[in-house]
Amino acid sequence: MRYAAFSVDGEPVKNPELMRRALEYSKMLDLPLISHCEEKNLTLDGVMHEGYYSTLLGLRGMPAVSEEIMLMRDLLLTQMTKGKIHIAHLSTQKGVEMLKWAKEKKINLTSETTIHHLLLEDRALTSFDTNLKVNPPLRSFNDRSSLIKGLKEGLIDIIVSDHAPHTREEKEVEFAFAPFGISGLDTLVSLVFSELVNKKVLTLERAIETLAIKPAEILKLPKREIKVNAQANLTILDLNKEEIINKDNFLSLGKNTPFNGLKLKGIPVMTIVEGKVVMQNGKVIFN
Repeated sequence: MRYAAFSVDGEPVKNPELMRRALEYSKMLDLPLISHCEEKNLTLDGVMHEGYYSTLLGLRGMPAVSEEIMLMRDLLLTQMTKGKIHIAHLSTQKGVEMLKWAKEKKINLTSETTIHHLLLEDRALTSFDTNLKVNPPLRSFNDRSSLIKGLKEGLIDIIVSDHAPHTREEKEVEFAFAPFGISGLDTLVSLVFSELVNKKVLTLERAIETLAIKPAEILKLPKREIKVNAQANLTILDLNKEEIINKDNFLSLGKNTPFNGLKLKGIPVMTIVEGKVVMQNGKVIFN
């Protein structure tokens, strides 16, 4: 069995001594440790970003500092151990500033942010749409702007879906009781090209790097090359094709998306894995 990275999958490592040892052991295997940065004593029963809108809506907040405290701890431990760390779903302005500091110090790190943190802000929660409830939460305009800037400057390496599918019944409850998460796998690529590339936020080349090239490098996947006699592992996109997001057409069983009904331009039309077509025009092909 080949390992690509180590993670507690959405949970922080609370004990700093354990985190230190994990970094030391993962270093021996030259594999990254994926860190979910959250000090849970500060988030407790929070359901959205702590700020103006959480006060306005009367919802318990999750302060940005809860992420930033753990982020700085893990960066310092990585510096100490000379390990390798990957920061999951970065969401704050100060977090981007910390990444800049860490890269200047030559700390061995990579990072990601989600497509929904790049496109949405906490003010959207005035709708009380539980499909907008995510962890880390959607944050302020300044946070979102910093994430975009950090992505453009290369401080943030990749864009992810942070795919977290839930049933309609799980999400159709009071906001405080709904689970965190967006079903994002079906919409990630099209949202990046439609909302970031077409709107001149990212270049086409940078988008491809964040979605395909850099993730493969971080996880040390076999190099993908498009050339004669190479094994075909690729996705073909029609950059002029338009489509309206319809959650009922998702291949994922989770339909919990805040983007339902959004018109997109730039759609994946075919996916080829190990030389076999596995998706064409939105339909899975079983070989």
